[in-house]
Amino acid sequence: MYKREDFTFTYDHFGYMIQYKGLPVGGAGCIKPYYNSKRRVPSNLQFYKEQAEITINAILDNRIVPHMKKAMQQIDDRRIQ
Repeated sequence: MYKREDFTFTYDHFGYMIQYKGLPVGGAGCIKPYYNSKRRVPSNLQFYKEQAEITINAILDNRIVPHMKKAMQQIDDRRIQ
């Protein structure tokens, strides 16, 4: 149903965002008080990159978080019209 080429992701020291067909569908990151801290360490980059890849693999295996599934269905519905 979903193809890998339809998914991309962006990430930085504070989180990641999954895009489906160029539109955001969900992600994760640190809470706001830590956003302005000096916790910009390379391990955060590696961690968020790995988590984004794991999330995409889970979606492709049909283990989709309900709010992401709803967002992807809305994106597909808009592209059909």
